[in-house]
Amino acid sequence: MTLRFEVGGSVTLVGNDLQFVGVDGLTRVRFLIQADALKRVAESVKDLTQQQKFKVYDRNRDWFQEVARSLYERAANRSKPVRITVKDL
Repeated sequence: MTLRFEVGGSVTLVGNDLQFVGVDGLTRVRFLIQADALKRVAESVKDLTQQQKFKVYDRNRDWFQEVARSLYERAANRSKPVRITVKDL
């Protein structure tokens, strides 16, 4: 199966991180983008506000989804949420 993402799928704030969901067949896969990774993409030294985090995701949605696909394909344990960290970028 291939990992797909919904057009206009919801993104939620989980603590300081953002979460979005992909679908592989009947399985829903959660992805967490860590706050530090969002800061790196935004090229910010300061912590981002909630609104800024969503803007960073929206502006880079396709790229984050490609990173998520790559990590998902390499993941050994697909039952846990897949984390996108600074080192993955």
